[in-house]
Amino acid sequence: MKKTLCLLLATGFTFNSEAFAVINITNAWVQATQQGGSTALSMSVQNTADTPDNLISVQTDISERIMLRAKDASGHMTPFSSIPIPANGSINFGPTATHIYLIRLKKPLTPGNTSPLNAALANGHAVKFVLSFQYAGQVTLNAPVKAH
Repeated sequence: MKKTLCLLLATGFTFNSEAFAVINITNAWVQATQQGGSTALSMSVQNTADTPDNLISVQTDISERIMLRAKDASGHMTPFSSIPIPANGSINFGPTATHIYLIRLKKPLTPGNTSPLNAALANGHAVKFVLSFQYAGQVTLNAPVKAH
């Protein structure tokens, strides 16, 4: 069985929480997803400040719900109320790791679409950024299929 995945780059944003901390986001991407579907927003997040911070919420008009998810101690994906971002450190968000889960998309994620997002950090700052979706390529997976 062949399965083709289309990947989209989500570009054009940086968290900047004024003088207290600077959070940089790079390598953001999502899987191309139809309206009504759900997908993980993957990215690298770097905190260049000397103090840790926490991502406590994200709001957008692109999906009905947003969930911060990470693996719990037993390795299962679980909703979390915040995601810690270490001082002078980074965290990688990915589909099978910590990520922002966009649930029931209101419109398809396709090249050319943009979406504003607002992030809230534990330090009290609200940060606004825009996702701009660009075609990143596609991957074809070949998987053997066994008849039962």
